[in-house]
Amino acid sequence: MKRVVIVGGGASGLMAAIGAARTAQEAGQACEVVVLEQAERVGKSILATGNGRCNVSNARPAAALYRGSDYVGGVYAELAGRARNRRGPFSQVKASLHEDPVHALFASLGLVLCEEAEGRLYPATFKATTVLDVLRAALDAAGAVVRTDAAAVAVERADGGASSAAPASRERSAAALERTAATPARGLHAEAVAAAGAAARRPWRVRLADGSVVGADAVVVAVGGKGVGALELPLAADAAPPAPVLGPLAVRQAGRTKSLDNNRVRCRAWLFEPAWEEGSRHASGPKSGKSPEKRTLEPCEREARQAAREQLSREAGVVCSAPALRDEAQRVKACEAGEVLFRRYGVSGIAIFNLSRLARPGDELVLDLLPHVRACDCDSFLFRRRKLLAAQFGTVTYADLLRGMLLDPVAREVARTAQVKLDDVVRKDRLADVGRTLKRWSFEVTGIGDVRQCQLTRGGVPTSAMDARLGGVRGMDGLYVTGEALDVDGPCGGYNLHWAWASGLLAGMDAASSVLSAQADGGEA
Repeated sequence: MKRVVIVGGGASGLMAAIGAARTAQEAGQACEVVVLEQAERVGKSILATGNGRCNVSNARPAAALYRGSDYVGGVYAELAGRARNRRGPFSQVKASLHEDPVHALFASLGLVLCEEAEGRLYPATFKATTVLDVLRAALDAAGAVVRTDAAAVAVERADGGASSAAPASRERSAAALERTAATPARGLHAEAVAAAGAAARRPWRVRLADGSVVGADAVVVAVGGKGVGALELPLAADAAPPAPVLGPLAVRQAGRTKSLDNNRVRCRAWLFEPAWEEGSRHASGPKSGKSPEKRTLEPCEREARQAAREQLSREAGVVCSAPALRDEAQRVKACEAGEVLFRRYGVSGIAIFNLSRLARPGDELVLDLLPHVRACDCDSFLFRRRKLLAAQFGTVTYADLLRGMLLDPVAREVARTAQVKLDDVVRKDRLADVGRTLKRWSFEVTGIGDVRQCQLTRGGVPTSAMDARLGGVRGMDGLYVTGEALDVDGPCGGYNLHWAWASGLLAGMDAASSVLSAQADGGEA
């Protein structure tokens, strides 16, 4: 019997197992699907998503929003084509022409999804356990085998073309397995020894931490971003080292944010490259003595810059090419609207998490505390507000001006930054300083603030080594890599979990169909 081994029992691994097992069922052929999970149970990472609510997917998972968008788009298109052709697990799925195949498959498994703001999809129960229960039921129905407490340390080719390093323990394990397979079998152990011999003859081997080896006809690596760096893989290209992303940002002005710890504001957050003119300091940015590094931008970065420039133009009331806006338009990297949470080390919140994908140390983070007022209208807005308050109360202080717009702790820090005292009477010639601070409260990014809060890791196997039509590694039949183990990441809102489902599903489907077609062509190994 052919065997597909899934390394990792998280979101991508479980979906790969379902895809492989149901593809074999639909083909009417026997294929053993085995999930190897290092923890004591599968799906623990799923239970932790969305604060236990599990943001399953997004209603509009556009490939252009991902890092590695060309590969992601290819995978999504291939999966959609297989769904339309009712192949594998989609044979009994009735999906409309425009329905996402992952959403359609979940519906066929019985999971009811509901949509919240910005297209976020959650289970109707708003419990991650519901998603895991549906996946486990599908695994059981498809006959997949789950092995827990099985930590994989290497994926090797049985012909010896595995990884460059070959520890003695690995050689001893493989040799022992081969000797066992070659030993004549007698009595009650004959069937077990025959199975060991078949495992030794399979083209792939997965070596476990306990020294045992699992033979496979195809292997799907779905270990996640942290696990792929510790797993030996027979790849020509090295996996990029894991780096935390989608998390809070630390800022140089932490003394300012420390006094605001746990306070939240609704604002628009901007990310700018630092001003780099030699010997100068930009009016709103940090100093830098040299030109920023030139590099090729990802499509998702180009889209973020274009959207930010359009918003910048609306704010200023002039086109981006206008002299007054040209420098900022060249430096802007992205903008996000939403809630920002102040922390002792910097800032957090969904808007900041999304900006962290593009942020680098030295970048300028700007908070617009009056997102409903255009920058070109801010001075007149504050003059009118001062006049209105004077008619009601007579003398107007800066505390009066900011009250009702900002929380008291935030107002104190804004006044301190604008170099005015809250108890002082508002002066016309200082209103512009207050307005600039409200619209451009500037911080310098120093890096990720708290890696424990990051939603995923960037890095892993480069997409250039992958074939989007199959979800497999180029030039290595039978080896697949999915989900966070690939150098792909998207914004918050269900995009990354959607990628895990989709890439795992395609890899599982192709792994099963390829080994079964090989069996049909050449017989059982």
